[in-house]
Amino acid sequence: MRQVIRTPDAPGSPLFSQAIKVGSTVYVSGMAGIDPTTNQLAGSTIQEQTRQALINCQNILRAAGATLEDVVEVQVLLTRPMTLPASTKSTSVLPNQSADTVRRQTGR
Repeated sequence: MRQVIRTPDAPGSPLFSQAIKVGSTVYVSGMAGIDPTTNQLAGSTIQEQTRQALINCQNILRAAGATLEDVVEVQVLLTRPMTLPASTKSTSVLPNQSADTVRRQTGR
């Protein structure tokens, strides 16, 4: 059974779902580092924006009955690949990071 997930604790749009839950699997839509209370970017740095994007994902997962500990894969799209080292510092909010974490970079 397919369930649309929505929460006011993350940015949303009538054009897409924040997440879709199918069985016990949750597919979270791409999230920007937008503060849902102000609808503005959460700061001017990649670290602030990455941290907010992860908080948004965490809030969506919570609405679906999941946590960051349940996450199996995260894909990151950077329009400026040179910001990758700075953005990965913000991923420390992810639990269970290990040396076998795979990172793939896509850019222009």
